[in-house]
Amino acid sequence: MAAAESTGTKASSTKSRQGMAAQGLKLVIAIAFAVPAALFAIVGHPFGVGKGSKHHNLRGNLFVSVLRALLASGKWAPGASMTNMQKVTGLGADIKGKRWIAPYTAPAPPEDSCRDVVMGAIERLMPDKKHARATTAAEIVSVEGEWQGVRPNVDDNEPEPKIPDSEKYQRLVEACTTKATTLYFHGGGYHFGDPGTHRKTTLKLAELSGGRVFSVRYRLAPQNAFPAALIDALVSYLTLLYPPPDALHEPISAQDIVISGDSAGGHLSACLVQLLLELRRSKTTVKWYGKQRDIPLPAGLALNSPWLDIGLHLVQLGDQQRIKHDYLRVPDAKKNWTYRIAHEAGVWPPVVPRENLIVEDHLLTHPLVSLITADWEGCPPVYVCTGWEILSVEDAFFAKKLHSIGVPIQFEDYEGMPHCFGMTLKGNGSDKCLASWSKFIRTAVENPGSISSSATCIKAKSLEEIPLQFDELSTISQKQAEAVIFTE
Repeated sequence: MAAAESTGTKASSTKSRQGMAAQGLKLVIAIAFAVPAALFAIVGHPFGVGKGSKHHNLRGNLFVSVLRALLASGKWAPGASMTNMQKVTGLGADIKGKRWIAPYTAPAPPEDSCRDVVMGAIERLMPDKKHARATTAAEIVSVEGEWQGVRPNVDDNEPEPKIPDSEKYQRLVEACTTKATTLYFHGGGYHFGDPGTHRKTTLKLAELSGGRVFSVRYRLAPQNAFPAALIDALVSYLTLLYPPPDALHEPISAQDIVISGDSAGGHLSACLVQLLLELRRSKTTVKWYGKQRDIPLPAGLALNSPWLDIGLHLVQLGDQQRIKHDYLRVPDAKKNWTYRIAHEAGVWPPVVPRENLIVEDHLLTHPLVSLITADWEGCPPVYVCTGWEILSVEDAFFAKKLHSIGVPIQFEDYEGMPHCFGMTLKGNGSDKCLASWSKFIRTAVENPGSISSSATCIKAKSLEEIPLQFDELSTISQKQAEAVIFTE
């Protein structure tokens, strides 16, 4: 018996070492693919050679060039374990210095109403009701999040005090200079990321807006396909409006809340607002802790490089030279990134068969998934910033559409910048992006009537602001967009 256990232990240990060696080899191969790009960026930058030299400093050029090479090679995470990726990106930085972090978990409400209204909206908005298939409903669960804000008058390395989360929250609120509350949904392609990975950005938004942030740890794909994250988003919004009994905060007025996010989190933010618009159109209320509640619209919607169409239908119609400045490559419009996912029990492939990583395949044309097809009449003021990236095609189309129906929209197009540059690169362009983003959040709460529509190109390096015409943001008509989306 002991001998058998010893043999099993040795076999397990050997297998573990082999696995680590294999991962190490993959890492070496991935680095090897990036070396030529790094050398080209370093040598060519002083002479203005290469896509990034005109628009970035050397550090930014090197970052974008290497990341582009890694992603294009497909070697950066071959056969990646999705759960391992999610665990790694779920590890946040140490909590210290000029930041208050007060965790709060919103309990699952006692009623199923949140799920029911989401599923009802999906059914009502189904574009092809005649051939519609049933959508798998997600369960309502507790939703974790972090209250985040500025901790003034301490050094950067000051340890976090050992006090209750309720006291951390109170001190966080005391440091605010405005009522602005940002409900934030992080990016990460809907399949990785965490409030912890985005603290640097969200805390900067809190600092510059003078307010507080509630950053949500929503459920991730592929384990939890759409609409799981949307249900979590709705629960989070209702939690701010109508706090559960154990909440750290008092009720927050909808007019003090701006919903915001980046990339996939931008999609979830816009998806939540579109859901709220649909609930208002259909005069639907939600039962929440024993009371039938109306759900008012927030003060605004602020989006950084938002992924507005999960199927990426419009990218093929955009300026292909422009989007080559991005580090992201255009994935298969149907399968997204499933080529690099390892088969993993309970994760992938999913129990309900699908090819798309995030949503059931029949929903790719749904207006809550392809938000550029949705009805945005009555939407609160919107801020969108984008770079020269694969998502800029749909972002510009979205901005033009909102302006055409009278929704106040502030659109900023940053010359030569890649996806989510304001969160990944250092420099004046990133500072400008964060300042504009934060200013919109504060203005939407304190002086919403002053928000007027504008479209601006921000030149790289010089930051010169050049006014753009909304009619010229996109050459794609609504009819052309729908033809591409609904005929694929």
